[in-house]
Amino acid sequence: LALYTGDDDGLPLPPGWKNKRFNDPDVKKAYVRYVIRAVEHFRPAYLCFAVEVNLLRGKSPHLWEDYLELQEHTYRAIKARFPNLPAFVSICGGYLVEGFSQDFDARDQQRAARQALTYSDMYAVSLYPYLSNYGTGPYPGDLLEQILAFSDKPPAFAETGYTADSMDFMGRTIDGTPQKQEAYLEDLFAACEEHHCAFIINFLRRDYDRAIPPAGQPVWFWLWKDTGLVDENDRPRPSYSLWLRTLARPYQR
Repeated sequence: LALYTGDDDGLPLPPGWKNKRFNDPDVKKAYVRYVIRAVEHFRPAYLCFAVEVNLLRGKSPHLWEDYLELQEHTYRAIKARFPNLPAFVSICGGYLVEGFSQDFDARDQQRAARQALTYSDMYAVSLYPYLSNYGTGPYPGDLLEQILAFSDKPPAFAETGYTADSMDFMGRTIDGTPQKQEAYLEDLFAACEEHHCAFIINFLRRDYDRAIPPAGQPVWFWLWKDTGLVDENDRPRPSYSLWLRTLARPYQR
Protein backbone atom coordinates (compact mmCIF):
# COMPACT_ATOMS: atom_id res chain seq x y z
CA LEU A 1 0.00 0.00 0.00
CA ALA A 2 1.02 3.62 -0.48
CA LEU A 3 2.22 5.67 2.46
CA TYR A 4 -0.32 7.63 4.49
CA THR A 5 -1.42 11.17 3.70
CA GLY A 6 -2.62 13.24 6.65
CA ASP A 7 -1.17 16.57 7.77
CA ASP A 8 1.68 15.76 5.40
CA ASP A 9 2.50 13.33 2.58
CA GLY A 10 4.52 10.15 2.92
CA LEU A 11 3.60 9.38 6.51
CA PRO A 12 3.81 5.88 8.02
CA LEU A 13 0.68 3.81 7.65
CA PRO A 14 -1.55 3.67 10.74
CA PRO A 15 -1.24 0.59 12.97
CA GLY A 16 -2.92 -2.41 11.43
CA TRP A 17 -2.47 -1.26 7.82
CA LYS A 18 1.26 -1.66 7.31
CA ASN A 19 1.15 -5.28 6.15
CA LYS A 20 -2.25 -5.38 4.46
CA ARG A 21 -2.44 -6.63 0.89
CA PHE A 22 -4.43 -5.22 -2.02
CA ASN A 23 -7.07 -7.93 -1.62
CA ASP A 24 -7.50 -7.50 2.12
CA PRO A 25 -11.22 -6.95 2.96
CA ASP A 26 -10.41 -3.70 4.79
CA VAL A 27 -8.46 -2.38 1.79
CA LYS A 28 -11.30 -3.27 -0.57
CA LYS A 29 -13.84 -1.56 1.66
CA ALA A 30 -11.74 1.57 2.12
CA TYR A 31 -10.95 1.94 -1.57
CA VAL A 32 -14.56 1.49 -2.69
CA ARG A 33 -15.70 4.07 -0.14
CA TYR A 34 -13.05 6.49 -1.43
CA VAL A 35 -14.04 6.01 -5.07
CA ILE A 36 -17.77 6.35 -4.39
CA ARG A 37 -17.18 9.49 -2.35
CA ALA A 38 -15.17 10.98 -5.22
CA VAL A 39 -17.91 10.19 -7.75
CA GLU A 40 -20.62 11.67 -5.56
CA HIS A 41 -18.58 14.84 -5.12
CA PHE A 42 -17.31 15.40 -8.66
CA ARG A 43 -20.11 13.77 -10.71
CA PRO A 44 -17.76 12.83 -13.57
CA ALA A 45 -18.77 11.88 -17.10
CA TYR A 46 -16.03 9.21 -17.03
CA LEU A 47 -14.28 7.51 -14.14
CA CYS A 48 -10.72 6.21 -14.24
CA PHE A 49 -10.37 4.38 -10.94
CA ALA A 50 -6.83 3.01 -11.39
CA VAL A 51 -3.94 4.46 -13.40
CA GLU A 52 -1.38 2.72 -15.63
CA VAL A 53 -2.12 -0.58 -13.96
CA ASN A 54 0.14 -2.75 -16.11
CA LEU A 55 3.15 -1.01 -14.56
CA LEU A 56 2.43 -2.93 -11.37
CA ARG A 57 2.69 -6.21 -13.25
CA GLY A 58 6.07 -5.15 -14.63
CA LYS A 59 7.54 -3.73 -11.43
CA SER A 60 5.96 -5.95 -8.73
CA PRO A 61 4.57 -9.09 -10.36
CA HIS A 62 4.07 -10.75 -6.97
CA LEU A 63 1.34 -8.19 -6.21
CA TRP A 64 -0.52 -8.56 -9.50
CA GLU A 65 -3.10 -11.20 -8.60
CA ASP A 66 -3.98 -9.40 -5.38
CA TYR A 67 -4.42 -6.19 -7.36
CA LEU A 68 -6.70 -7.83 -9.91
CA GLU A 69 -8.95 -8.99 -7.09
CA LEU A 70 -9.15 -5.41 -5.79
CA GLN A 71 -9.88 -4.08 -9.27
CA GLU A 72 -12.70 -6.55 -9.88
CA HIS A 73 -14.24 -5.79 -6.48
CA THR A 74 -14.03 -2.03 -7.08
CA TYR A 75 -15.42 -2.24 -10.60
CA ARG A 76 -18.42 -4.31 -9.50
CA ALA A 77 -19.15 -1.89 -6.65
CA ILE A 78 -18.99 1.11 -8.98
CA LYS A 79 -21.31 -0.47 -11.55
CA ALA A 80 -23.78 -1.49 -8.85
CA ARG A 81 -23.95 2.09 -7.58
CA PHE A 82 -23.51 3.97 -10.88
CA PRO A 83 -24.54 1.58 -13.68
CA ASN A 84 -24.43 4.24 -16.43
CA LEU A 85 -21.03 5.71 -15.53
CA PRO A 86 -18.19 4.48 -17.78
CA ALA A 87 -15.63 3.11 -15.31
CA PHE A 88 -12.20 1.99 -16.41
CA VAL A 89 -8.51 1.60 -15.64
CA SER A 90 -5.76 3.06 -17.79
CA ILE A 91 -3.08 1.06 -19.57
CA CYS A 92 0.46 2.13 -20.52
CA GLY A 93 0.01 1.43 -24.20
CA GLY A 94 3.62 1.62 -25.29
CA TYR A 95 4.66 -1.36 -23.19
CA LEU A 96 2.31 -3.56 -25.20
CA VAL A 97 4.45 -3.02 -28.29
CA GLU A 98 7.62 -5.00 -29.01
CA GLY A 99 10.64 -2.71 -29.12
CA PHE A 100 9.05 0.21 -27.25
CA SER A 101 11.07 -0.36 -24.09
CA GLN A 102 13.56 -2.79 -22.65
CA ASP A 103 12.07 -2.35 -19.16
CA PHE A 104 9.29 -4.92 -19.49
CA ASP A 105 8.45 -7.97 -21.60
CA ALA A 106 5.82 -6.88 -24.13
CA ARG A 107 4.02 -10.23 -24.21
CA ASP A 108 3.74 -10.29 -20.43
CA GLN A 109 2.42 -6.73 -20.51
CA GLN A 110 -0.17 -7.74 -23.11
CA ARG A 111 -1.38 -10.59 -20.90
CA ALA A 112 -1.63 -8.26 -17.93
CA ALA A 113 -3.55 -5.65 -19.95
CA ARG A 114 -6.06 -8.24 -21.13
CA GLN A 115 -6.62 -9.34 -17.55
CA ALA A 116 -7.13 -5.77 -16.37
CA LEU A 117 -9.48 -4.90 -19.23
CA THR A 118 -11.84 -7.67 -18.15
CA TYR A 119 -13.15 -5.29 -15.50
CA SER A 120 -12.97 -2.03 -17.41
CA ASP A 121 -15.62 -0.43 -19.62
CA MET A 122 -13.06 1.25 -21.85
CA TYR A 123 -9.54 0.82 -23.19
CA ALA A 124 -7.93 4.00 -21.88
CA VAL A 125 -4.34 4.50 -22.99
CA SER A 126 -1.46 6.35 -21.39
CA LEU A 127 1.33 7.12 -23.89
CA TYR A 128 4.46 9.26 -24.03
CA PRO A 129 6.42 8.16 -27.12
CA TYR A 130 9.56 10.12 -26.22
CA LEU A 131 9.91 8.08 -23.01
CA SER A 132 10.85 4.96 -24.92
CA ASN A 133 13.64 3.34 -26.88
CA TYR A 134 12.79 5.75 -29.70
CA GLY A 135 13.46 8.86 -27.61
CA THR A 136 12.57 11.91 -29.69
CA GLY A 137 13.61 10.19 -32.90
CA PRO A 138 11.10 8.65 -35.29
CA TYR A 139 8.77 6.11 -33.73
CA PRO A 140 7.30 3.29 -35.84
CA GLY A 141 4.67 4.53 -38.25
CA ASP A 142 2.23 1.92 -36.97
CA LEU A 143 2.86 2.53 -33.26
CA LEU A 144 -0.53 4.11 -32.59
CA GLU A 145 -2.29 1.53 -34.76
CA GLN A 146 -0.65 -1.32 -32.85
CA ILE A 147 -1.74 0.19 -29.56
CA LEU A 148 -5.30 1.06 -30.56
CA ALA A 149 -5.89 -2.29 -32.26
CA PHE A 150 -5.03 -4.17 -29.07
CA SER A 151 -8.56 -4.16 -27.62
CA ASP A 152 -12.08 -3.99 -29.01
CA LYS A 153 -13.31 -1.98 -26.02
CA PRO A 154 -14.11 1.71 -26.65
CA PRO A 155 -10.74 3.50 -26.82
CA ALA A 156 -9.60 6.80 -25.34
CA PHE A 157 -6.37 8.50 -24.32
CA ALA A 158 -6.49 9.00 -20.58
CA GLU A 159 -3.17 10.85 -20.75
CA THR A 160 -0.58 11.53 -23.40
CA GLY A 161 1.93 14.14 -24.44
CA TYR A 162 5.19 14.94 -26.16
CA THR A 163 7.99 17.16 -24.90
CA ALA A 164 8.49 20.38 -26.82
CA ASP A 165 11.87 21.27 -25.36
CA SER A 166 15.21 19.62 -24.74
CA MET A 167 16.47 18.35 -21.41
CA ASP A 168 19.28 16.25 -20.00
CA PHE A 169 18.00 13.35 -17.96
CA MET A 170 20.37 11.02 -16.14
CA GLY A 171 23.09 11.42 -18.76
CA ARG A 172 20.70 11.22 -21.70
CA THR A 173 19.58 14.12 -23.89
CA ILE A 174 15.89 14.25 -24.70
CA ASP A 175 15.77 16.45 -27.78
CA GLY A 176 12.19 17.68 -27.93
CA THR A 177 10.98 20.50 -30.16
CA PRO A 178 7.63 22.23 -30.79
CA GLN A 179 7.65 20.73 -34.29
CA LYS A 180 8.04 17.17 -32.99
CA GLN A 181 5.24 17.77 -30.51
CA GLU A 182 2.94 19.04 -33.25
CA ALA A 183 3.80 16.09 -35.51
CA TYR A 184 2.93 13.63 -32.73
CA LEU A 185 -0.42 15.28 -32.13
CA GLU A 186 -1.20 15.18 -35.84
CA ASP A 187 -0.53 11.42 -35.83
CA LEU A 188 -2.54 11.00 -32.65
CA PHE A 189 -5.59 12.87 -33.91
CA ALA A 190 -5.63 10.92 -37.16
CA ALA A 191 -5.41 7.58 -35.34
CA CYS A 192 -8.07 8.57 -32.83
CA GLU A 193 -10.43 9.67 -35.58
CA GLU A 194 -10.01 6.33 -37.33
CA HIS A 195 -10.63 4.37 -34.11
CA HIS A 196 -13.41 6.66 -32.79
CA CYS A 197 -11.69 7.49 -29.51
CA ALA A 198 -14.03 8.90 -26.90
CA PHE A 199 -11.59 11.57 -25.69
CA ILE A 200 -7.95 12.66 -25.57
CA ILE A 201 -6.31 14.28 -22.54
CA ASN A 202 -3.01 16.06 -23.12
CA PHE A 203 -0.99 15.80 -19.92
CA LEU A 204 -0.49 19.57 -19.63
CA ARG A 205 -2.02 22.70 -21.01
CA ARG A 206 0.94 24.77 -19.77
CA ASP A 207 4.53 23.83 -18.91
CA TYR A 208 5.13 23.68 -15.17
CA ASP A 209 8.66 25.11 -14.92
CA ARG A 210 7.47 27.77 -12.50
CA ALA A 211 5.83 25.22 -10.22
CA ILE A 212 9.10 23.41 -9.54
CA PRO A 213 11.10 24.51 -6.47
CA PRO A 214 14.86 24.86 -7.05
CA ALA A 215 15.56 21.61 -5.22
CA GLY A 216 13.84 18.71 -3.56
CA GLN A 217 11.80 17.26 -6.41
CA PRO A 218 12.47 13.72 -7.68
CA VAL A 219 14.53 13.60 -10.87
CA TRP A 220 11.68 12.02 -12.84
CA PHE A 221 9.44 14.98 -11.99
CA TRP A 222 11.10 16.91 -14.82
CA LEU A 223 10.20 14.45 -17.56
CA TRP A 224 6.79 15.93 -18.36
CA LYS A 225 7.38 19.61 -17.62
CA ASP A 226 7.58 20.65 -21.29
CA THR A 227 4.56 18.74 -22.63
CA GLY A 228 2.29 21.78 -22.46
CA LEU A 229 0.47 23.17 -25.46
CA VAL A 230 1.75 26.54 -24.26
CA ASP A 231 5.11 27.18 -22.62
CA GLU A 232 5.79 28.30 -19.05
CA ASN A 233 5.18 31.94 -20.09
CA ASP A 234 1.81 31.02 -21.63
CA ARG A 235 3.11 31.47 -25.18
CA PRO A 236 1.20 29.13 -27.53
CA ARG A 237 3.08 26.47 -29.43
CA PRO A 238 2.01 25.23 -32.89
CA SER A 239 0.33 22.29 -31.16
CA TYR A 240 -2.02 24.67 -29.37
CA SER A 241 -3.62 25.98 -32.55
CA LEU A 242 -3.74 22.41 -33.90
CA TRP A 243 -5.55 21.34 -30.73
CA LEU A 244 -8.08 24.19 -31.01
CA ARG A 245 -8.73 23.51 -34.70
CA THR A 246 -9.31 19.83 -33.96
CA LEU A 247 -11.51 20.61 -30.96
CA ALA A 248 -13.67 22.89 -33.10
CA ARG A 249 -14.54 20.13 -35.56
CA PRO A 250 -17.96 18.46 -35.31
CA TYR A 251 -18.00 15.37 -33.11
CA GLN A 252 -20.32 12.42 -33.38
CA ARG A 253 -20.43 9.43 -31.03
